[in-house]
Amino acid sequence: MCVKSVNPRSFYLLVNQLKEKNIPYYIPRDLNEKCRPHDLLIVDGDKLGRVNIDGKMAFSLPSNIDASLADIVVEQIKLLMLGIEKQDSLIIGIDIGKRNYGVAVLINYLLVHTEITNREGLFLLIKKYLALNFKEKLIKIGMTPSNMNEALNLAEELNKKFKIKIGLVDEEKTNRIYMETKNGKLEKDENAAYNISVKDPIMLYSATY
Repeated sequence: MCVKSVNPRSFYLLVNQLKEKNIPYYIPRDLNEKCRPHDLLIVDGDKLGRVNIDGKMAFSLPSNIDASLADIVVEQIKLLMLGIEKQDSLIIGIDIGKRNYGVAVLINYLLVHTEITNREGLFLLIKKYLALNFKEKLIKIGMTPSNMNEALNLAEELNKKFKIKIGLVDEEKTNRIYMETKNGKLEKDENAAYNISVKDPIMLYSATY
């Protein structure tokens, strides 16, 4: 990752996010120094997004960037590092736990993120991924006889806030798949969320615009 941002705010926010997510980066000694051929370039610009500089893909950072936008840029960088250039499909599986939520994020049907979080963290996570502008977006919520009301209430709240497709998955009819990542086995609620994300849902809400 070659960072050529000279705007102090953009630089500070971006570098903090790169450090937090353990993404390696370096800073050229001056703006005229060339980056290594295969490294992604980060530059200042008028708006947030991908740009082409001399045939090389780069990310442009606006001067009014905030922490949430910097986080989105880093998420896009992570996807590119995984070889995901086109962000066509987003599926978020949610397992309702006793205190928190297990969350699994699939992009183009590839598991890219799992997390255990509270309600506020869940909404922030969904907002962050929706900002990446996927063509297809779907939230799947796990449902059991004991959490049916909570699942329906959560689905209604998510629909009002985000206006995207939402479906329910009967957890009692799902065969368990036990996932293991390079960091080890998933936590119970994360694994449950992954199972929910890969199962066919009963559609509850269609996208509204």
